[in-house]
Amino acid sequence: MCVVTAQLAAAQLNLEVSVHCDEAGTLFVKVQEQIEELGELTDIVKLTVTGQVNRDDFNVIRNQMTNLTDLDLSGIDGECGKFVDMERHQKLQRCILPTDATTFPNSALARCPNLESVVMPLQIKTITSSLLCDCKKITSVDIPKSVSLIESQAFSGTGITSITIPDSVVEIKDGAFRNCTELKTINILSDSLVLRGNVFRSTGIETFTLPEGVIIDGDATFGDCPNLKSFYFPDGLTTEKQIGTSTLWHCYALDEVRLPQDLTILPEYFFSNTSITSVDLPATVKEIGRYAYEGIKTMPKAIIPNHVTKVGPFVFTGNSIEEVVWSENCHIIPNDAFRSCEQLTKVTIPETVDSIQENAFYYCTALESIHLPEGIRTLRGTFNQCRRLKEVNIPSIHILSLIATGTPARGLRASPAAFFSAIILSAASAALIAPSVSTVIYAFISL
Repeated sequence: MCVVTAQLAAAQLNLEVSVHCDEAGTLFVKVQEQIEELGELTDIVKLTVTGQVNRDDFNVIRNQMTNLTDLDLSGIDGECGKFVDMERHQKLQRCILPTDATTFPNSALARCPNLESVVMPLQIKTITSSLLCDCKKITSVDIPKSVSLIESQAFSGTGITSITIPDSVVEIKDGAFRNCTELKTINILSDSLVLRGNVFRSTGIETFTLPEGVIIDGDATFGDCPNLKSFYFPDGLTTEKQIGTSTLWHCYALDEVRLPQDLTILPEYFFSNTSITSVDLPATVKEIGRYAYEGIKTMPKAIIPNHVTKVGPFVFTGNSIEEVVWSENCHIIPNDAFRSCEQLTKVTIPETVDSIQENAFYYCTALESIHLPEGIRTLRGTFNQCRRLKEVNIPSIHILSLIATGTPARGLRASPAAFFSAIILSAASAALIAPSVSTVIYAFISL
């Protein structure tokens, strides 16, 4: 059936065509039979298809019906859903997918700049990868209650403003809603759901409470959300396989977080480049991952509580902290721990620390003095580029290994003042208290 609905100024017709294909691959012939004396394939603006279709049929629809705005596929055979391919169609506005289909190809409707509405089949199990990726005019999506899996990038870059995840969904894969910048409301009904990396990265959410039973296993799941100010985790989550790594990084407005009370590790990059002022670490936390507090400009004081026994490299690098209190039960200050903390002026290191690793205080340009614990055994390029450092208090050292180039500084067994002037290469004035020094290798470089 063909209906002529209007005539355009350039002699283009608005044709509405309905065809039934008993055999796949015959759509072109069926359509031509209807419009032969009326117009061209480019005149079709609405198409309804039933029956059997294949990849060749969709090539005709996508590549030759370039002015198509409405596509109704509800009546085609469900098995033919695997051939749906309208990616990058420039005029398509509305699409009804096959009612009996259970799957579609990846990117079936992706990057259609004018697509506004999609009706999904009610029994679909999987929303395939990039199904509606970068369809920016899609503002709402109803996910059927039959869906158990949402594949990667399925809705990324769309204009959706809210989403409800039904309780049937058990997994959402990488970047499924990434770059949905208008997305402000996320309603998760499932109580057994795994969120993979980047799922809600770069969305518009402002606050979020992770429901019980939902875990985060991936990187930057809520990262780069510029408006996110508060985030609340439920209790019962213990590791990075449950709260993710770099989960909240680069959420520059974030200033309030509740961590799960059973947490054992604060994963790497977790609070990187946020606006938190302090973190209440649960007493169960034993380890802090690398870069966990990187680049925070709103934290004046960092306290590593005594229940923490291990801290990763670069943990506070580029941070604005002015004061540090280190854990009594973490015996190593790792490499680059306070790298480029240019406002750091006060450091409290407990006597239990026995190793400060390479570049731990690199470019801490405001640091003028520091007291090293009696039990220290190893320093490695520790105060490189600390240009204002004038006083290092070392109460009693039996073996002091200060490594910069890997070459021992022979014969540095002189008086404390001579020792300090030898290892401080460009400081105007310096004082070192070191009652007992037996072995010395460089630790201060270009101060």
